[in-house]
Amino acid sequence: MYIRKHYGKWQCLVRIKNHPAISKCFTSRTDAKRWSIATENKIRREEAGIAKIKFPLFRDVASRYINEVSSYKSLK
Repeated sequence: MYIRKHYGKWQCLVRIKNHPAISKCFTSRTDAKRWSIATENKIRREEAGIAKIKFPLFRDVASRYINEVSSYKSLK
């Protein structure tokens, strides 16, 4: 992450090994810092496979519970 003053605005540059550099300009330094942290975290999560985890919907979990668990409870 690299933040600099550039033509009256704040330019943020995110560089991570084996990824293309991403840059964006902001009017405030705080916005640039927030964007750079969020962008860097997003890239690292995608690389680690964390962002690709899909959680099941509640209705799917509930129907599975009804079909698999509650049917055995009613037998006792």
